Amino acid sequence: MSRLNLIIAGAQRSATSSLKQALMLSPEICFLSNSKEVLSYKGEYVGFPFATPFNSYSMIGLEDGGKVYEEMTTADRPRRERWNPAKLMKPKPKYYGTKWPYFMVFPHIACNIRQHLPDARILFILRNPTDCLWSSYRKSYSGSDLLSDFGSMVDERLAAVKDNFDDSNRQRWQHMLYSDARLLHLDRGMYYSQLMNYIHLFGWSQVFVTNYQDFADQPLKALADVMSWLNLPEPGQDGIDYSQVGKKHNSVHDHATKEISALAMPVDVRKKLDNFYDPSNRRLCELMDWDFDSWTQA
Repeated sequence: MSRLNLIIAGAQRSATSSLKQALMLSPEICFLSNSKEVLSYKGEYVGFPFATPFNSYSMIGLEDGGKVYEEMTTADRPRRERWNPAKLMKPKPKYYGTKWPYFMVFPHIACNIRQHLPDARILFILRNPTDCLWSSYRKSYSGSDLLSDFGSMVDERLAAVKDNFDDSNRQRWQHMLYSDARLLHLDRGMYYSQLMNYIHLFGWSQVFVTNYQDFADQPLKALADVMSWLNLPEPGQDGIDYSQVGKKHNSVHDHATKEISALAMPVDVRKKLDNFYDPSNRRLCELMDWDFDSWTQA
């Protein structure tokens, strides 16, 4: 039976698209699209059932022994083979994957994946969260004063975090996930707690973490480490052309003007964000044996 068994869970603006494209070069790996044609079950669009915020809807993924995922992978094969004829070499890849960076942010999604797809392998590529926020903001910015607007946005969200997490506002906590998107912008950079959630549920054998900077500096080596973890031939051992590995996909330069792409984050704003993420970043670097100074100054 072919089911989802490889998930790139994050983080946003951390070269997840580039990593996905690199992995797709292998005939042993297929990534499902998010089209209605693929993510439908019994004629109705269901998305990825494990990603829903509602437990009742999530149960769709467990119907008929989880056949919803088998139908998704079957539906994707014709599209996959048309897109890349080389995939015909291996009509049934070893891995069927998907990529959604927000999967790491919401705790219930990790629990749902563990229930629906207990054998799945979870792949993370992580980048300094301060730089991720800056990259995300520049990508979608359409105003006239980027530096000032970004600084105001950061101040607003830091204030929102402080306000909502105050003990006097506990009655509001249960609604924060859905009612205040300002909190999500900063919270998605708290990698340590998000990563530990997956490690507790799946164990290290099913979780792999690569550093964004390592992938940027030595993409073939970083990819080789991932392929080894997947028990697949490393680049150069399978006859596949990996010369384009490391090419940027969905970067800021693809979306923003040259002027916006070239701007550097104000020093005082970076300091605020670095201080906010400091406890999480330090724990993450200790866990992964990464150099903290290199991580924060990347």
